[in-house]
This record gives sequence, structure tokens and C-alpha cells, in this order.
Amino acid sequence: MIAGFRCRRGIAALEFALLAPVLMAIAVGTFEVSYAFRIQAKLSTAAGALSELVAVAGAITAPAGTLKDMCLGAKLNLLPFNNQILMANVVSITNDNPGNREIGSTDFKTVKTYLDWENVTDCGKDASGSTPTALGLAGAVAMADTGRSLLTKNGDPSGSSAPLMLNYSVIAVRLQYRHTNVRTNFFSAAGIPLLATAVVKPRAFSATTCTLPASTTACPALQ
Repeated sequence: MIAGFRCRRGIAALEFALLAPVLMAIAVGTFEVSYAFRIQAKLSTAAGALSELVAVAGAITAPAGTLKDMCLGAKLNLLPFNNQILMANVVSITNDNPGNREIGSTDFKTVKTYLDWENVTDCGKDASGSTPTALGLAGAVAMADTGRSLLTKNGDPSGSSAPLMLNYSVIAVRLQYRHTNVRTNFFSAAGIPLLATAVVKPRAFSATTCTLPASTTACPALQ
């Protein structure tokens, strides 16, 4: 009788030893996923805040100018989480005539979308010190066309071939964040990648200009 009891107790101990790591992994994974959801919500708020700050300003300076200050303000939305490993693309695109944008062109009837400027340095870098890949014109247009187009007449979906509206401008912001710590490294050394985007129209209904600090020189297309 005693021997049978000891046998069952030994089996229970063996089962616990086998299941404990699995249960621990599930508990830790659930905890980190809930953390990631909290950071994602804050990241979305930060993207919206940054896009609104740029849109309201009407004119910014970069690099290391007013845009950097706006980025610092947006990063406050990430607290109490680490806000020093944030990567951001801030882009301005505008519908214009080739005659105004392309050297030698006299076409003032066709409306095309052009990249005004893009900044990938002022809002921070990832843990390795890298800056994000540029969105470029195609990436910014794709963001503006998500759900409804902000560049076409009456906001019609671009798939309907609605005409582009002359001088319509858009600020596109993409934030990237990688949630990583000792616990996430248990599952993946790369951590949990998070992404948030925001697209808004400048409040002045004209393109938000970007110039180099203490000058009137326009920001490069990619800065």
C-alpha cells in the first residue's frame, strides 16, 4: 500500500517537472504579450501626436531643429516604457504640376504626387543605432491611400481612378519599436517588433515646409 502511494507520488512529481517549463513559458508569454499591447497603444498615440504637431506647425526645421523637439514631445507618450529605441519616418508629399517640380517641364495641367521631404534621423534610432528604411514617395502614398485616399478628390479611394487634387498635401508618420528584454529573449532574440502609422493633412491646407535650421535652404528629400 505504501509502495503504491510512493509510486503515484513519484509519477506526480515527474509530471510536474515535465509540465512546469511549459506552464512557465505560457505565463511569461502571456505577460509579455500584454505588455506589447500596452506599448502598441502608446505607440499609436505617439504617431498621432507627432503627425498632428507637424501638421499644425505649417513649417519645421530639420535636422536637429523643431522637428527634433516635436519628436521628443511625441516620445513622452511612450513612458514609462523605454522611449530611446524608437525609429520614425516623417514624410511630406504634395500634389503638384510637373511644370512646378520638374526642370524643363512646361506641363501645368497634369497633377502628380511629389515627395517634398523625408526625415529618418530626428526621432531616434533602434537599439543597434540604425535608422529606418526610407518610405520614399511610393511608401508615403501607400500610407495615404490606406482605407481612403487623402490625395484625391473628395477622398475617393485611389482605386476608383479619382483625380488627384492640385496642391493637396499629406504628412505621413511611421513609428517602429522593438519590445525586448530578458523575458522576450526567451522566445526570440529579436524581441517583439511593433509598428504604428498616422497620416494627416496640414492644417494650413498647404504643404508643411522643411528648412535647415538657421537658414532658408529646403531640407533634402531624405534627411
